Amino acid sequence: MRPCLFLLLIMTGLMTGSSCHPTAPAPVPVERDSTEIKLAAGFLRGEALFLRHCAACHLPPEKKVTDNYMFVRLFDRMPSPSSRYFIRYIQDSKSLREAGDAYAIALHRYWEHPYDHHFRDSMTVSDIRNLIVYIRVAASK
Repeated sequence: MRPCLFLLLIMTGLMTGSSCHPTAPAPVPVERDSTEIKLAAGFLRGEALFLRHCAACHLPPEKKVTDNYMFVRLFDRMPSPSSRYFIRYIQDSKSLREAGDAYAIALHRYWEHPYDHHFRDSMTVSDIRNLIVYIRVAASK
């Protein structure tokens, strides 16, 4: 008699849709981390800024060509804190050189080019930070 009772309980459970094992709750959708979203937005804005202001003289960092090494470990080579230095350099490289900044002087001599970066009026600090995000990510690919 016991096996019949057991079968009856199993059949009742199958017919009603219940089982011995509880079903896992439906997964809760996870929103993307706000930092990730901000970085992605910064990357896209930085890419647009690079194409608008920099691409006339510089190849994009994600282009893997033999002579495009200037972006590789760029921020490791700059004086610390490198992000702050990059902002100052992009805003006005000539004033850094004229103030006696050794790194700006060395870059100017190395590239032997008369051009000076002077984006103080055309790019905000926030714009340049987005440019930094773009360069760091694109150069690391």
